[in-house]
Amino acid sequence: MTQNCLKRYTWASTKNQNIDILKGKFSQDLDLTPGCGGVRREVWEFQQKGFIEVFISAILLRKRETLNESTWIVGGDGRYYFKPAFFRVIATMAGLQVGQIVTAKDGILTSPAMCLLVRKMKATGGILLSASCMPAGIDGYFGIKYFVEDGSVASEPLLKAIRDIAKKLETVSYALGINFPLDELTSHIFWVENHLMSVTVVNAVRMYADYLKTIFDYDKIRKLLCGDEIVSIPVRILVDCMKGAAGPYAVEVLEYDLGACSGTVVNATPEEYFNTGYPSPRNSRALVQGLNTGNYNAGFALDTLGDRVMVMGRRAYHVSSGDSIAILAKHLHCIPYFQLHGINGFARSFTTSKALDSVVEPMKKPLYETPLNWTYICDLIKKEQISFAGDDHYGVGSSHMLEKDGIWGMLAWLSVLYHMRLPVRDLMYHHWLQHGRYFTASLLYDKIDTKEFLVIGDYMEFIINNEMLIASQHGKKPFIYTVLSGNSFKYIDPEDKSIKKTGITISLHPNSRVVYRLEIAKTNKLRILLEALSTDPSDFGAEPVAYLTPLAKLAINLVNLPHFLQDNEPLFML
Repeated sequence: MTQNCLKRYTWASTKNQNIDILKGKFSQDLDLTPGCGGVRREVWEFQQKGFIEVFISAILLRKRETLNESTWIVGGDGRYYFKPAFFRVIATMAGLQVGQIVTAKDGILTSPAMCLLVRKMKATGGILLSASCMPAGIDGYFGIKYFVEDGSVASEPLLKAIRDIAKKLETVSYALGINFPLDELTSHIFWVENHLMSVTVVNAVRMYADYLKTIFDYDKIRKLLCGDEIVSIPVRILVDCMKGAAGPYAVEVLEYDLGACSGTVVNATPEEYFNTGYPSPRNSRALVQGLNTGNYNAGFALDTLGDRVMVMGRRAYHVSSGDSIAILAKHLHCIPYFQLHGINGFARSFTTSKALDSVVEPMKKPLYETPLNWTYICDLIKKEQISFAGDDHYGVGSSHMLEKDGIWGMLAWLSVLYHMRLPVRDLMYHHWLQHGRYFTASLLYDKIDTKEFLVIGDYMEFIINNEMLIASQHGKKPFIYTVLSGNSFKYIDPEDKSIKKTGITISLHPNSRVVYRLEIAKTNKLRILLEALSTDPSDFGAEPVAYLTPLAKLAINLVNLPHFLQDNEPLFML
């Protein structure tokens, strides 16, 4: 823990309070099944007596011997129920006599800011209160995400161990009546039954913004946004933060540090309900409406935790997640961080477009295909095997951080736009002329009956193991596809050689791929990734859904889904 760092980002003086500890018994039937780096449930489950206290206690008790000397970072995205949950976490930490807690102004932390603070403060761990892109509100979702000592998100085995500890807890200690203002950059001292605990509110926004200055050439990005003798006409951008935690961070970086016009960042004040529906970048109405006016050259949508970014050009020209990753990978050399540290390799989740592969191949750098959980990518970063990665939900990241980082992705894109001197649409066509265009879309079947869900899984395994599958032809002229291969996606850990199966992939001629992925969540889902490569420039302007419709029909019929899901129509999505 660096005291100089605390002094630099904290203004006011220390305040003292005396606190008592209580012990409580809670139900051992709480559903603490791990997922998404912690637990994620509907709000009402977190409002249950003991739900938060038991899970946080189980995390802390792994460090029982050193708790009184430990430092913990606590924050969240500000969604509905954030403040009550925040103070329940603090009360539990006080009850177990944690030494020091650090939080942000108003408690607002993005995922990359949490990762940075854990590392910068040399903290024992971090607790992030968020349900990511799930809807907020009284009928929405809430979550606890656990970050470990190195700033990465807790692994599945670790979370299962924490759940097992939670099941054995008979009593939980918690502080009574602990409270303090979150809008003051100050330190508070609490005497908790003869134990000294400090809580410090720091300017996390400024800390994160200062870190990004060490990665990018701000002079060049500033010239792009404000104009100079080379960029005679400034590039006007619009950034939608969807009323999530990324807002204050994006304003600080773009409008304060880089000189972008006031109002460049919209929906920048975190709110309990965010925008209605799923606060995912793809659902940014403000960005589409703004770019359709023709007043902006480019736009970016950041999710509630600031770890995903969607890119658009003038007139709401959409850049797919796969194309965005490929563009950044191809031009990493224009970012000072990579000029200094070099590039070790690349990674993408197995459901992500192979557009990245076509860029990496001529570089002669390793490329890893991973399961969806970002912890697999973090493991590769820790082992210095990769320097850049992305997924099909607009997640991007690099070795600068053990977490996805949407604002980093936005600044990387601005660096590329300055370097290439091309509008977004022209940049994409320039890229496709070299590498071809990878069209991607997906089909989603939701609310699948459990019995049908299990039968579909068995049938898909049967199909890919059927020796008649290879070389079989499907479709109708002129859209005839030939199966080249079919297999369960297997991720082999490069270090311990363990194998994880997470989906089924079928490769087809000409230049196509279908990926099936069964998801067990609140409702049973089947997602089908569709991908097709075209090197014909006359195809480049086609709409992905229209271009992929023949492949979608094949994907549905290949595993006989109309038979299993007679009354269930899929949602066709980009």
